[in-house]
Amino acid sequence: MKDFQNRLSYGNSGFTMMELIVAMIIISILTSGGLYIYSKYMGISRVTATINQISSMKASVLNYMSQNQGNISNVSITSMINSGVLGKSWTASAGFTTGAACPSNAASIYHCDPWNGAITVEQDSDISNVYTINFGLVPENDAYKIAQDLFNSVDNSDSGLGSGIIFNGSALTPDDMSAATSNEVGTLTLYFKV
Repeated sequence: MKDFQNRLSYGNSGFTMMELIVAMIIISILTSGGLYIYSKYMGISRVTATINQISSMKASVLNYMSQNQGNISNVSITSMINSGVLGKSWTASAGFTTGAACPSNAASIYHCDPWNGAITVEQDSDISNVYTINFGLVPENDAYKIAQDLFNSVDNSDSGLGSGIIFNGSALTPDDMSAATSNEVGTLTLYFKV
């Protein structure tokens, strides 16, 4: 009977320190891999949301232009809302400026980019048939992905002025490898001809 009790108590001694360390290493490796994949897919979903916002803005600008006899002067988020060509879920705010964060008291999230930056639309100051869509707080690596997507898309034929995509004042090209890995945050400006 004593022999049986000794075997029973030995079987309940628990895990060794080495087994616990190995288990913790395995869990940390799985966690770090999961976080990397999560952050990668969050970036992809933000880029996709921005591409959808660009498409919505382009359609709204064309509708605004058709209501104004082919003229895009004074085009803005506010003017498109007032003309009824931009959905009511968008909210105009005088406080929105290019490169700024959305106000914390914003009534709707739809006028913010996925990084909580302000979106502005305006006619180019130099060329009358070109307008810009500006996103306020885009990380450069995500701006690069947006540029790649636009360059590879069918509607690239109507984005003009050379690259048509500017990040912090410099042209962004689909083969810009430094932009692909940079986490710098800045203003993304897209040029479109009408």
